[in-house]
Amino acid sequence: MSNNISFFLIISLYLPTYAQENFKFPIYPGCEILKTNEELSQCFSDKLWEDLRKTKKFEKLESQVNSDLTLYFTIMKDWKISMFSYASGSDPTISKEYLERIETILNDYATKGLYIRPAINDRKYENYRYILKVKPSLK
Repeated sequence: MSNNISFFLIISLYLPTYAQENFKFPIYPGCEILKTNEELSQCFSDKLWEDLRKTKKFEKLESQVNSDLTLYFTIMKDWKISMFSYASGSDPTISKEYLERIETILNDYATKGLYIRPAINDRKYENYRYILKVKPSLK
């Protein structure tokens, strides 16, 4: 975990509660052996942040976060990632930089034949929207 930034676990806008057993969280590359949705969610978050920290000049980017950022992207049922956006209260410049880095990371995985497996609900792939919250560092 980074010392310069506190972050919230990637959370889902939609998580069915009526049939939790029939729902399977999306799987980030490297998290395939995990079974429970809680484990998959935590691994997804950990791996994404690990990959973000490896990007060029990440420390400079995270030091620029002065207010909460809320970022969105959707894992589509066709295994593609799309609908990158941010909340209206988020700093547009910093939000776009985070989203560009996330998109680059996921495209790099795709060129290696690695993809995020979409969510499954009732044995069918479904679109799944993520919310990533980034908090400013406690200086």
